[in-house]
Amino acid sequence: MTDPESLRHFLETALAFAHAALDDPSDDQVARARHYAEDVMPRIERLRRLEFTLSEARQVALLLKQLRAVLAAVEKRRALAQTG
Repeated sequence: MTDPESLRHFLETALAFAHAALDDPSDDQVARARHYAEDVMPRIERLRRLEFTLSEARQVALLLKQLRAVLAAVEKRRALAQTG
């Protein structure tokens, strides 16, 4: 597996955990989703010097955008649950 493929796989895993936390916003699920999300940026920083094809870069950017959106939805859902 190449570095871009490895990063894409890790982002997909992080996104899956974020979706799981959206479905079940328990403390454990949210903590797991946050853990994976926090590990994404250091991995991207390490790979920044590597060459990506345009397609690979687009895939990574799309997955990162989706991850951020789902995590924002998780946080919003948890905030509503705590106030409601």
